Amino acid sequence: MKQNLLFLLLLSLLQLPATAQINYTEKFRKELAAHPAEDTFRVNRLNELTLSYDLMPGERKKFFTEALDISTKIGYESGKAMALSTLGMLEQFQGDTAQGVKMMNEADAIADKNGDLNLKAFILYRKSYVPKSPKKLQYNLEAEKIATQIGNQRLLSIIDFGIGEYYLTTLTDYPKSLEYLLKGLAAAEQADDLFMKISIWRDLGGLYATLGDQEKALQYFGEASQANKLLNNNNIESNLQNSLGESYRLSGKYQEAIKAYKLNGRLTTNAVYLYQNESNLADVYTRIDSLPQAFAYGFNSLDSARKASDSLIMAWVYGILSRASLKSNRADSAIYYAKLGLTCAIQSNNLEFLRDNTLALANAYAVKKDFGDAYHYHLQYITYRDSMLGGQIRNKTSLLTYNSQLGKKEVEIAALSRQKKDQQKILYSIAAVLLLIFLSALLLWRNNRQKQKANKLLQQSYNNVEQLGEIGRKVNSSLDVKQIIGTVYQNVNQLMDAAVFGIGLYNERSQLLDYPATFEQGEVLPFYTNSLQDENRFGAVCFNTGKEINIGNLGEEYKDHRQEIATPQQGGQPESIIFLPLTAKEKKLGVITVQSFKKHAYSDYHLYMLRNIANYSSIAIDNAESYETLNETLGQLQATQKQLIQSEKMASLGELTAGIAHEIQNPLNFVNNFSEVSSELIDEMNGEL
Repeated sequence: MKQNLLFLLLLSLLQLPATAQINYTEKFRKELAAHPAEDTFRVNRLNELTLSYDLMPGERKKFFTEALDISTKIGYESGKAMALSTLGMLEQFQGDTAQGVKMMNEADAIADKNGDLNLKAFILYRKSYVPKSPKKLQYNLEAEKIATQIGNQRLLSIIDFGIGEYYLTTLTDYPKSLEYLLKGLAAAEQADDLFMKISIWRDLGGLYATLGDQEKALQYFGEASQANKLLNNNNIESNLQNSLGESYRLSGKYQEAIKAYKLNGRLTTNAVYLYQNESNLADVYTRIDSLPQAFAYGFNSLDSARKASDSLIMAWVYGILSRASLKSNRADSAIYYAKLGLTCAIQSNNLEFLRDNTLALANAYAVKKDFGDAYHYHLQYITYRDSMLGGQIRNKTSLLTYNSQLGKKEVEIAALSRQKKDQQKILYSIAAVLLLIFLSALLLWRNNRQKQKANKLLQQSYNNVEQLGEIGRKVNSSLDVKQIIGTVYQNVNQLMDAAVFGIGLYNERSQLLDYPATFEQGEVLPFYTNSLQDENRFGAVCFNTGKEINIGNLGEEYKDHRQEIATPQQGGQPESIIFLPLTAKEKKLGVITVQSFKKHAYSDYHLYMLRNIANYSSIAIDNAESYETLNETLGQLQATQKQLIQSEKMASLGELTAGIAHEIQNPLNFVNNFSEVSSELIDEMNGEL
């Protein structure tokens, strides 16, 4: 049983704690604190708080009473009408219908008089939330038209959410519900209204869970739960756990469903949520044949729903008790509860419970061998079931098969009425054949789908391997770093939106990341560097931590990785960013980055391909650096060799010079000695003379 989320939103208006809708509520509170003057500015801010969901009932009434008093005092008619419409709605919720209607009419008269379209849309929206309003959808559609015309995105998101809720829970028109929920989500994105985004994600998850697409449902529930971490709102988390329980229950994961429902029960203190949660537990325990727990939770929920005159939950619980009774071999009790459930379902005009209770009656009468009534209620069940599914959702092939089987079944039941002795045997045989056909068709369909998926994945994997192998060969064909970066860019740009691409290389001497060739929109940016000490640079964070950075919305996700958004040293500011570390042989080489100016531009496939390309790039860059180092070493060796040869030449020349000097020295000594002897002889001759 899916909780009535429209009703939950109304309760949120009155009961959510002061943590939701931080963007708007905190802004308005600060502005009110800074502006105590009683003027139109203060009135407008007080009235704006009516679109915030985190005010307590007493606080809400206090603010809007103040807005009414100031507006009356200064003659501000638009502010007065807005305050009156909100107070009128609150009065009707609290049981004073006459006073609430009077305030609403007075607000309506002011809006008609002054022609304020924003005010008119606001009042129509308020009137649509009045309890048991017969024109709920009409008021919302009129309000949506005006809000679209004036461009009030915040109000438009709330109105579209309400319309989507109404189509989902009251009219069970799933295509229309999906249409308005998606419109509301787009408006909430433009208004940056986090609370409304969470509410709409939650509803989209519930819608897809109802349609049987549990994977899509869990995706939306996950987005809502992740966003709620910013709000830390227990009421939202409680409702999300209930939605998760629904998804698990519908996909047959009953233990996970019980766990989610019980967590929901611990988180919520709201009486309505509690008995709805008990009804969900009763259903799951019935499905797993834990009948004592099923009856305990079922009767507790039924008692609370009766006190609250909640015919919707009563219709749901009576159907559960009918199924549990039939499993307990009490067919009469099953019929009794199913008829009560059918009556309540008719009162609440809910197709889901009309379908469930008519099916319960058909099964109970079949057990009692009352095949006329069984057939009667089975046909009603088929009608309600097909009405719920609708032409846009129903699988045409399955429908044609089932209609054909149903025609055969009608003929066989007519024959059974003429042959009462064989009635039970033939009916059970037909049911067995139908079940066998259905299970066989389901098995064949499932096997076919699995084979198609497997073949598709195999082909894609083969293509990826071939493509990555070719990229690897191209990247590793060069030993020039700039040429390697250019080759990597060309291949990455073919695979994804590489509006910005770059490779930062670690410079051990300067402790910087050098970006020798960064590309933006196909143009090469000038050389620049990033300091590894700058914690506001993604490249530095990625290199220092060695962890990947994958951001789809820079404005919302940057805080997960750094303190503030740093201005790019070159080029524009992107929205989607991937940074991957480059390592080879346990050595940090740098980082690789690809960036887009679009939000959520990269999928898991892009990340997978970029990881492999990063590995090839690391090997190529490491080879290039090793080659450069080898060339430097070779140059040094050649220079050293030249110096050694020169030294050997000089040494040999020195030895030769010394030998020549020695050989010259001997004749000189002889000449000197001869000169001395000759000088003495001349002296003696001179003496003799």
